[in-house]
Amino acid sequence: MINKGLMMRGEAAVQEKSLRMFQKARIMEIRKQLENLHQEKKQAMDSKEALYERYAAGGMTPEEYRREADGLDQQAGLLKRQIHDGEEEILKLEEECERLEADMKQVIRYSHMEKLTQELVDTFVKKVYIYKDKRVKIEWNFRER
Repeated sequence: MINKGLMMRGEAAVQEKSLRMFQKARIMEIRKQLENLHQEKKQAMDSKEALYERYAAGGMTPEEYRREADGLDQQAGLLKRQIHDGEEEILKLEEECERLEADMKQVIRYSHMEKLTQELVDTFVKKVYIYKDKRVKIEWNFRER
């Protein structure tokens, strides 16, 4: 049984490492997208400044300026929302990575156990619901995926 427990721990560790690598790659991908979005937002703001200079120099009518400036403001607003969403996704992925790592440490720590002990129950089970129709629902201390 010891070999089986070691094998299970090894498989769990490999799966956890694979998931962590995927999540870290996704975080890097989002950071690169955020960098591009920040550059696009800066370009929109620079374009708005150039637009104002052109308007101030008499190169366009107030209506033309307002129409183009509004378009640039809308573009900047959209980019700002996309940046916010990307940053939120990164935070979510980083929190998920931390939870996964903590969960996997617990699973690996107890994977060699062959019978249910109070220590296992305390570690993994948050609540147990037993219904009159003989159904049992277990609420775990970690998130199910």
